[in-house]
Amino acid sequence: MINKFTFLCRVGWATYPASVPLWDPSTGKLADFTTNFSFTIDTGNMSTYGHGLTFFLAPAGYQIPPNSAGGFLGLFNTTTADGIGGDHHHHQYSTSGSNQLVHVEFDSFSNPEWDPPTEHVGINVNSIASSVYTPWNASLHSTDNVLVSISYDSKAKNLKVDWSYEKSSAYKESVTSLSYKIDLSKVLPQWVTMGFSAATGLYGARHRLNSWEFNSTLDT
Repeated sequence: MINKFTFLCRVGWATYPASVPLWDPSTGKLADFTTNFSFTIDTGNMSTYGHGLTFFLAPAGYQIPPNSAGGFLGLFNTTTADGIGGDHHHHQYSTSGSNQLVHVEFDSFSNPEWDPPTEHVGINVNSIASSVYTPWNASLHSTDNVLVSISYDSKAKNLKVDWSYEKSSAYKESVTSLSYKIDLSKVLPQWVTMGFSAATGLYGARHRLNSWEFNSTLDT
């Protein structure tokens, strides 16, 4: 995610090296957490580019799936991509399936099999299809530093993402925040791997993670 060349059909990850406790099974207590990060996508002045960057939470030890480039964003493949062919507004997710993944995606290429018909920011729960999304356009902010804050309120069971830009304007975007109510203890294990994934497909872009900090209330 930091090299100076654009490679097609590639995946890059950056993860925290240790597993992180998300909830306490003895008390049922969930962590409150906040993560702040910044990233840059360089679309190279191309009219079509892809595919985007995500912040994700997955079971401890989760590895990059094989064949997960392009619209799979380094998190899924054809075997695990629940939601393909379904209605991305009303898809169901399984808490007992193989997909124990929650992620926030800055998706710069619309895959019609599971995406809305636009580039978007989405919150995804155990699925490649977003549970909630808002339109977003990477080319309007190409090479700009995107400043992101993601927070989870364990009492309200609310996952929220806010974003802004260092230089470019968001005047063409009516929304720069997104939230979704979810009990993370029902969809993720006690210990998780957290970090970032980015992918290119037949179209490319340069994805760079510039900074990251994370704070959580749950200690073991």
